Amino acid sequence: LVVRRKEQPGCREDAFDRRRKKALSALVDGADRSPKGFLDARIEDFVAEVNREDDVFTTSTCSGRISVMVQKDVIKAKGGQWIYSTHDIANSTEIISSLRNVTDKNCTVTFRLEPFVMAMECRSLGRAKALMGAAISTGFRESGIAHFTDRIVLTIRTSIRVEAPILSLGHRLVSDESLRILTELANVKMKENWRRVRALREAWHGLSR
Repeated sequence: LVVRRKEQPGCREDAFDRRRKKALSALVDGADRSPKGFLDARIEDFVAEVNREDDVFTTSTCSGRISVMVQKDVIKAKGGQWIYSTHDIANSTEIISSLRNVTDKNCTVTFRLEPFVMAMECRSLGRAKALMGAAISTGFRESGIAHFTDRIVLTIRTSIRVEAPILSLGHRLVSDESLRILTELANVKMKENWRRVRALREAWHGLSR
């Protein structure tokens, strides 16, 4: 049994409530801590449902992304620039065309499928564990809880992904046909990603009743 804490009239606002209020205020203004900086349309309604609960709030989300990124340092995997990015089904012709814009001979270009991720702060460890159980049961087996001194953060994620270098130091590593096959594979995995998100949302509804 998970007992949810409800705010009572006259109850003093605690640190969790203050952080929640600040995060939700930022969402109203269209801001999100994901790299893009705002919510993906595909999961906007789901995020709103999560944030209607008074014992959790989202801090960063992504519905899933297929992208092509140019990076100077692939070892540190920091920084870089997207030359193609979509949260929908990818278009191989557009991906192949995007490579024509790469003029730097000292970079690496990587094709990626990154799956759905949702990070949220929970008021209690019990609530976080209940939500993690729902996530794992719907295919998000990489989910985990980080229990800090003053906060509890649940990150819901799955291992569905694709990552492959396609250009390095000015040399194409894969042919156009291989890129088309890679894109098709990523699209199949993206559809499975969406199926798991739908299952997670249904499980969330069950916990919220």
